[in-house]
Amino acid sequence: MKDFQLKFMTNKETVRWLKILHAFERTPTRSVKELAQITKSTSRTIIADITGIRQYFRQSILIENTTAGYFFKETIREEYQKEKRALLKNEPLFHIMEGIFQKQIKDIGEWADQLHFSESSLLRYFKMVENELVRYQLTLSSKKVDFIGKEVDIRSFFHDFYYESEITPHTVLPSIAIHEIAFALQRKHFFSSYPNISLGDFSYTLMITLEREGNLVIESEMIQSLKEKEAFQRFSVINDVIEEFAGKRLSVEELLYLYVMILCRRSLTDLDGENQFVRELQPHEAITDSAKQFLVAFGQQSNDRERDLVFVRSFFTMLYLKEQLSPVTNRNIHDVHEVVQRKFFHMYTDFLAFFSEHHQRVTGGKTPVTEITVMAVLFMDSLQEIHWGTPKNIAFLLEGNSLVCQNIQAAAIKYLGRFQHLFFPNALEMNLDYLEQNHIDLVVTNYSEYVSEQLIGRRYLLFHSIPDAEDWNRLLREINPRIIKEFSLRNGQ
Repeated sequence: MKDFQLKFMTNKETVRWLKILHAFERTPTRSVKELAQITKSTSRTIIADITGIRQYFRQSILIENTTAGYFFKETIREEYQKEKRALLKNEPLFHIMEGIFQKQIKDIGEWADQLHFSESSLLRYFKMVENELVRYQLTLSSKKVDFIGKEVDIRSFFHDFYYESEITPHTVLPSIAIHEIAFALQRKHFFSSYPNISLGDFSYTLMITLEREGNLVIESEMIQSLKEKEAFQRFSVINDVIEEFAGKRLSVEELLYLYVMILCRRSLTDLDGENQFVRELQPHEAITDSAKQFLVAFGQQSNDRERDLVFVRSFFTMLYLKEQLSPVTNRNIHDVHEVVQRKFFHMYTDFLAFFSEHHQRVTGGKTPVTEITVMAVLFMDSLQEIHWGTPKNIAFLLEGNSLVCQNIQAAAIKYLGRFQHLFFPNALEMNLDYLEQNHIDLVVTNYSEYVSEQLIGRRYLLFHSIPDAEDWNRLLREINPRIIKEFSLRNGQ
């Protein structure tokens, strides 16, 4: 369960249970002390919670006592997920958010009667989520219960609440009509012009647009000017498909909102597409200057500065465009902030200093610097992973059972061949000249005799004759130490 969602939960025991389960899902063995720190509760409370969790989830999970603490395992994953979602069934704020989304606006007294809570309790819960709603420039009215704020910002909240969060019993899911629209557009090759938005993201953005249409006001002259562009005219054919399956047409203003939200899903693999995006929509030359300064500061390892400049300019232009719609569209849920600051602490700190100085020129200055920084860290890490670094030249010198050797070769080609240069020489060819002519960075062998005879002074890895998971992990570590931090292999049972 996302921390963002936990802030809308009123049952303290359920919040603790979900925090405990989330901790177990990340690390299966946890001590009572760790769980107490995570939930900010006592050891006695944790022991009682574990008992309650075992009784509630029954056969779908296993929690064992070990010398290191509790060991957790999902035994029936589908049942476990179903039961976990059911914990939120009676959460009042989730019911109310659903009602607001569907424009079912009720007096607080009506909600109190329907949900079997007192009005004072509901008002206390509204107060509880004030700080989270402020991040979206929203407040909750306390008589006719509704959001007070700009419609664009309300939509940003619901996109995060329903799409970027875990599914709950109250999650509003896109209708069959929405999916029919998406597949009809796919048949018309509509998405060839917008290849960077996922089906889920598109479906939720369209659903929110259709459900919430009517109160949208777009003030930005820059956004309004997009109406005159040929690309927007081509996009507008989406209205014919919407009418066919949803029985309505969107206004030009609603189409413009949908267009910008889809257009701002950018790519790190389509250089031509990003070049075109920058040529047509970069608002001023200051973005180019800032992008150059950014790469001077953080792009020393780039192997193609001109290519990376296009991607950075596109990223900055996307930030600017979304801020023109509303700075809230550049917001990220707390969970994203937490992951970025934990995994990329030094990069985050360095980028924060840069954008504290340059954010005015990049976006216009209304998006909080911390939001720009979080997105920039994720963007730059992706850019580095896709484009930076030189493939290693790896030679596999294999001996033993011919089918085992063939199997090692097949695994290497399938899982490493796209990103590394692989060689499979016979021992007869393997000599100093071969290593130098092919610029071999690393030799992998499963035959210990070759270590002493041929590989003295060279970088090498000695596999078992039949490699195990740790052999492959050591190779992954040689290729990129970060890989092992993200995932590693383990031996099958």
